[in-house]
Order: sequence, then structure tokens, then C-alpha cells
Amino acid sequence: MELLNPTSVDQTAAAELPKVAAAGSTSLDVKAVLGRAIRQWYLFLLFPLLTFSLGYAYLRYEVPEFEVKGTILIKESPEDRALSQAVGDVGGVFVENNATNLINQIEILKSFAIMRAAVDTLGLEVSYLSMGNVKNTNLYDLAERPFLLSSYQSDGQRLYNKPLFIALNDDRQSYAVSFEDEEKIIGRFGQSLVLPYGTITLERNSDYVGSRASMSIVVQDPVSVAKNYGKRLKINTLRSSELLEISLQDVVPERAIDFITTIIQVYNTFTILEQKEIALRTTEFVNDRLDYLQQELNEVEVAAEDYIINNDIVGGTDRELETAFTQLTENERQIIELSITQEAISRLRGVLSGNSTDSLRYLPYTVELANLDLGPVLEQYNRLLLEREQLLQSAKSDNPALIPINESLLEVRQTVADVLKEATEDINSNIAALKATNETVFTSIKRIPGKQRGLMALERQQSIREQLYLFLLQRREESALSSAAAVENIRVFEAPMQGGSTSSGPVPVYSIALLMGLLLPLGWVTLQEFMDDTIKSPDKLKELSLAPLLGTIAFETAQNRIVVDASSRTPIAEMFRMLRTNLQFVGAGKNQQIILVTSSVGGEGKTFICLNLSMSLAISGKRVLVIGMDLRKPKLGKYITNDENYQHDGLTNYLTGGAQLEDIIQPYPEQSNLHFISSGVVPPNPAELLMLPKLTDLLSELRERYDYILIDLPPVGLVTDALLLRNQVDLSVYVTRFGETKQGQIAIVNDLYAAKKLPNLSLVLNGVKSGRGYGYGYGYGYGYGYGYGYYSES
Repeated sequence: MELLNPTSVDQTAAAELPKVAAAGSTSLDVKAVLGRAIRQWYLFLLFPLLTFSLGYAYLRYEVPEFEVKGTILIKESPEDRALSQAVGDVGGVFVENNATNLINQIEILKSFAIMRAAVDTLGLEVSYLSMGNVKNTNLYDLAERPFLLSSYQSDGQRLYNKPLFIALNDDRQSYAVSFEDEEKIIGRFGQSLVLPYGTITLERNSDYVGSRASMSIVVQDPVSVAKNYGKRLKINTLRSSELLEISLQDVVPERAIDFITTIIQVYNTFTILEQKEIALRTTEFVNDRLDYLQQELNEVEVAAEDYIINNDIVGGTDRELETAFTQLTENERQIIELSITQEAISRLRGVLSGNSTDSLRYLPYTVELANLDLGPVLEQYNRLLLEREQLLQSAKSDNPALIPINESLLEVRQTVADVLKEATEDINSNIAALKATNETVFTSIKRIPGKQRGLMALERQQSIREQLYLFLLQRREESALSSAAAVENIRVFEAPMQGGSTSSGPVPVYSIALLMGLLLPLGWVTLQEFMDDTIKSPDKLKELSLAPLLGTIAFETAQNRIVVDASSRTPIAEMFRMLRTNLQFVGAGKNQQIILVTSSVGGEGKTFICLNLSMSLAISGKRVLVIGMDLRKPKLGKYITNDENYQHDGLTNYLTGGAQLEDIIQPYPEQSNLHFISSGVVPPNPAELLMLPKLTDLLSELRERYDYILIDLPPVGLVTDALLLRNQVDLSVYVTRFGETKQGQIAIVNDLYAAKKLPNLSLVLNGVKSGRGYGYGYGYGYGYGYGYGYYSES
């Protein structure tokens, strides 16, 4: 402890205000945090033990997931390549690139229809479980299941997600089903069993070779299961290539492998069915046209036969007639071909007449134009339409995945319509030109006999129809071959295989547990320190207060209320001697002083400070009197006599006329220079008693008898008793308590000091704890503090 600078007492409040204002900011004291952590060292053992236990439990009961991956390639169909070439040939815009097609195929692969088909194929809506104390084991392998659920029927949604515990009976031919907390229901294998929520049929598993006699079965909604797999399935392109990586995480890796394999098979099945459906529609259309041409060919043959018989035609024609009719035959053949093409174009244009996706229909036939085959384009159109129908099974009409397909369909249809319109105009022009040529030829052969000319006309029509008939037969064979040669659209590069586990492993888990075990207690003590707004250092008290610091008193572990005597050389006794010296500086050596001792609240040790400071002054040879004016909760007499039941006439008895002055002044047995006046009987009106003129007269008389009078007053932060005596006292000692006095309570001191409500106000910091991380060690190893509350009973 250092001596108080007497000039600090004379500084004005105005000069100290900037210092207090700057002290408004709070900061975290690292040394204080470390000190608190050292005092609570057991937390750094308890928390790691707890986090390690949690880590062990997590690893013990963790259900890890395994990632299964495979690589596939969705092959570009010949229709896609033909479409790009055909649209480019007519100068249109390329309506669909392979990237867009790849996105469409990914959406189809993840569509609800394929997910549901895979779930139904594998029976994934039914789970077979081996029940454990904490976690259950999934019995996915067929050889692990003693029984199989061959069929079930749910009453609405009531059967779903409800565990059925199945136990084999002793007769080995029947079983018992316990449903939650309901009574057991007995059923027989191979027979339907009616439950409160549906019907099930169980079969014995002939492939099972174990000894398990019980397990649980959980039936889930197939729709929910399919949607769940659709969300978990991931399909991504590999390194900007057209290869696709398909992956799925599952607690049972074999189930994920089977699921990925199944959806590839289902997709390929859908693709083959699509190709066969288009070929079938084309064959039906060709057969219809063959029937029509067969009828026309028969009519021409009959007409030719009748014409020869009726006209009795024999022999041939001359060279000129043959040349003319050869030209006419060729022209007529071209006209008929163009007419048939025109009819087919007219039908296609009728199909394509709509302008919205609501009018989309399949195009069952292909048309060959000069230098351009629209067959691949129309087949591509049918394929896009089928993809759209598949997506509509699992998506609404406003689904974003349908937008590129709808746009592609409309663009392909517009491209075909433009080509057909241009082709129609060309056909009309060619037919007109051929007819004009025929008129010229007919003019040149007017001299040819009519009978011969009529026969050749019939033969020409017969030849043309025969050629068309053969052409359609060829197209029918091509469609049949296309249907028979339909191939899978997905090529598997890497079959689905099990990858790594999502489990963290013991090293990361225990590392995190150790880290959390250290950080949690450190965070806790840091929070404690941050939330602790009490005074824990003399420097902090100086920083916050306008009043000077008179001295500090260390924390004392002993329970003695008076720790100072003539022979005492303890550190705390030396602190009180230093406090006495500083007090003499404040009083400037003035004798016969009255010193007021108060605090903010109860329990800060003001009575303890008052008594021991009085003893220190008395030891120095001064005549000292201690007056207990804490009339509401008197402690002075109890502390001095060390008797909790102490009763004696005191100040209240004197002020009320119940005792004389000599009756209330009592000597301290162990120190002749020290006397005390206890509080006396607790009055109902303590403030009014302190305002009596008799008290002023009493203090004036006692001032003549004693060098120092120390008055133990109630806390000024609770009552105003101390302010009532400000005109009778010379010095004011304001006691604060280390770790108890709130920083906000220093505002009371500043208000008293700035307004000079108490004369020569000085502070004492009581109960300072040395060492142990506080950073305020004084080398004594002692401290002091009593936990007495003020008016605690109220």
C-alpha cells in the first residue's frame, strides 16, 4: 500500500470529470479470466470428460451412410443427329443441342415415374429391422430375413410408418404380431391377417438359414419413398463431358447399388418401349396406305384387262408413239408421286396446324422430299413428345423442366411446317409443269389410234401403282426392323459401387470433443468474467471514481472481527496502520476529528473497517470513540463483544432520554484508549432521531473528550442517515468491497463527491484478494471479507 497524496483530496470535481467519462468503456481483463479459470480448474476436467463421453456415445450408436457412385453415358440417338443436319439444310435455327437434351434426360431419370417403378421393383417401401436397445439394424439381404411380407393393404394411411413386431410361435407355423402397445394378434404363414390398420400376408423365407425368431417390419407410403429417393439421388456431369455421375447415399450400400441399377434398367425399358411404339404407329399407317394402293392396283388391272378384251387390241406401236407414251408415262408417274406426297404433306400440315403445346400429337409417317429426308426430324419430334408425356407423369404443366422440351417441340413443328409449306409450293409448280408437258405430248400424238393410246394409259397407271406398292412394302419392313432392333439408350461405363462412409471416425470426433471440452469451460469463465461488473481492482476503482482512494484492505480468511492490536504484525494489521496514516494526511494533522464511515449497500464491511481503524488509532495513543449509528441493523456492540445476543443501553436510549451519557459510553476491555457507544434499542423512527438537536449537542461534547470519533452509519445507497450528519463530521470514509460492489454503484460516490454532500469523502477498498489470477497481489497472502447482508431478512 502506498501513502495517499494529500493534494489529490483538494482536486475539484470538474478536473476529475474527464477521467470518469473516459472510464465508461469496459474491456475484458485476460489476466482476470485466467485467474477465474485457475480457480475453477475442475471444469477443465469435468467438461472434457463429458464431451469425450458424448463422443464415445456418438461413435457407438452412429448409423453411418455410404455413398454409391456409378458413371453412365446417354447416347445421342440417330434422330438427334439427323435433326441437326435437316434443320441446318433448310436454313433454320438449331432448336436443340445435346446439352439441352442431356438436361432433359437427367430430369427424366429423376422423374417420379422412374423412382416409383424402381421402388416397386425392389419393394423398398417395406423395411425389415432387427431391433436393438438404441439403434436398429436393417435386414436388407434376403438371407437375413426369417419371414417376408408377400402382400399388404393399408387402411388409408394408417398402416404406414407403424412398426410391426413379428415373433415366431413355438409351432413354427404361426406368428404373433404386436402393434405398438396393443395386444398380440396371431396369424399363420401364407394366410391374410387382418390388423386394426390394414391387412398383411407373411411367408416363410426358404433362403433364410439363421436362427432369428423375431424382427420388425415397417411399411412406408410408396409415394413418399419414391419422392424421398428422387430428392436424394444426384446426377451430375463429369468434368464438362457428356458422361453422367449418378450417386446416392444410404445406410445400406447394397440397397443403393440395387436402386441405381434398377433405375437405369427402368429408363432403358421406357426407351425401348418408346422406340417400339413409334415403329408400331408407322407400321399401322403404312399398312393403311398399302390396303388403299392394293385396291387401286386391282381396279387398274381389271380395267386394262377389260379394255383389251373389249377393243380387241393386238400388236404394238411405232417408235414415235412409244417415245411419246414413254414420256407421258414418266410424267404421269411423277404427277401421281407428287400427288401422294402432297396428300401426305396435307395430312402432316393438318396435324401441325395447332400453335400451342395443347395440340401436340404424334406424327406417324415420314415424308421424303427432293434432296431432304424428313423422317429423322419427324421421329425426333415423336421422341420429344414422348419425353414430355413422361415428365408430365411426375410434374405439373408449369414445371420449369418442361419449358425446354415445349420450346423444342414448337420449334421442330414450326421447322417442319415451313419445310412442308415450301415443298407444297414446289409440288404444285412441278405438277403444273408436268401437265403442261403432257398437253404438248398429247397434241403431238393426236394421230395415234385411240385404242392403242387407251391401253398404254392403263398400263402406265398399273406400273405406277406397282412401284408405289413396292415402296410402301419396303417402308413397312424398315419399321419392323427398327422395332426389333431397338437398343438401350444408356451405356454404363462404371457400374454402381460402394464408396466411402460419411462417418467422421474416432480421430475427428475425439478431437472435436477435446476441443469443445476445453473451449466450453473457457467460454463459461469468460462469460462469468464479462458479466461480472463488480470492482475487482484498486485501479478500476480509481478509474471510475472522482473521490480519492484512501487505502485497500486485504481479504481475511479468519473470523476475528477485530484483527488489529498493539502486538499484531500481520499484513492486514499493517494495512490498517497504512490506512490510519493516509487518514491523517486527509485530516491534515487536525485533532478532534469526527469521521463518518458508510458504504453503498450492506455486506461491504463498513463496521469491520470502522472498528479496526478505531483500534489502529487507539494503539497510536489517540483517544478514540466508536459510535454505532446504524440504528436499523446494529452490529457494533455484537462485533466488539463477540456476542450475537448483546443488549445494552446505547445511542437511541440517550436520544430518547432513557439513559445518561456516562451510561452509554463503554470501554473496550483490551484497549484503554478505545471506547464505544452501541446503537441501543432499534427505534421505529431512526432518521428522526438523528435529526434531533440533542445529537448535535452530543457530538460537540464528545469532540471535547476524544481525539477521534468514528461513526458507523447505514449504507448511504439505501438510506439518507449519513447525509443528515454531514455538518457534524470532518471526514467521510466510503467503504467498497472487492468483488461485491457494482461498478454502477460508484455513481453514488461521484454524486456525493461532486456535490460535496459529504465532507472530505475518501474511498476504502475492502476484501481485496491477492494472487490467484486477479493481478492485484501485494505479497501478503491474506484477505478479508464478511458476507453480512444489509436488511437481508426484508
